[in-house]
Amino acid sequence: MLRVFHEQHPDIHLELAEDGSQPLVRSLARGELDVALVIVPTTGVDPALHTTPVLRERLSVASPTSERSPATRGSMSVRELGRRSLVVPRRGYDVRETTLQAFTDAGVEPRFAVEGGEMDAVLRMVEAGTGVAVVPDLVFAGRPRLRRTVLTPPLFRTVALARRADLTPTHAMRAFRATLLSFLAVLSAGDGFTGDVQVLRPPTE
Repeated sequence: MLRVFHEQHPDIHLELAEDGSQPLVRSLARGELDVALVIVPTTGVDPALHTTPVLRERLSVASPTSERSPATRGSMSVRELGRRSLVVPRRGYDVRETTLQAFTDAGVEPRFAVEGGEMDAVLRMVEAGTGVAVVPDLVFAGRPRLRRTVLTPPLFRTVALARRADLTPTHAMRAFRATLLSFLAVLSAGDGFTGDVQVLRPPTE
C-alpha cells in the first residue's frame, strides 16, 4: 500500500513509525503522528481520536511448520495452548494484552518462552522453534515457515485508521486514507488475505 501511495503522491514525504497500539495512540495525542493504524476496543473508543474501522481479523496460534501440528483437530483451546511455551511481544502491543486476558478468562497460567520484542522478532522466534504465539491472521501471508491453528472460542480484533479528532485532516491525510481504503478493497475482492480477515466498509468522511 505504501508503494502505491508513493506512486500516486510522489510529493508527499512518508515517515513510518512501527509500534504497538498504545504507544501509537500516545504519539497521536502528542502530535508526533498524523495518522496511525491501531486496535480499537468494541466499546469506549477514545473520544480524542477520530477512528475509521478498516479490518476485522481473527487471532490464531502460530507454530513452526518444522514441528508437528500443536493440535490434532486443526483448532485448539486456550487450555491446550497453556501446555505450550509462549512467545509474546513487548508491552504496548494489543495482541499481548488480549492473549494474557484470554488466559486469565480461561483460568490458565501461561508458560512463557520469551517475553518482549517487536512483532517481527516474535514471528522469527516462532519460526526458529522457540515457542508458539497468538498473532493476527494477516501475518501468515508470505511466511511459509509458520503454521496457523485457530483458537476456540475465537478471538477477533478490529483495526482502525486513527487521527486526532480536534484537527482538520490535511490533504496528505485524506490522500492516505483514500489510498488505504482503495487498496484494501482491491485485496478483499481478490485472494489478498490469508486466514479470517474481513475488510470493513467505513462511511465517507
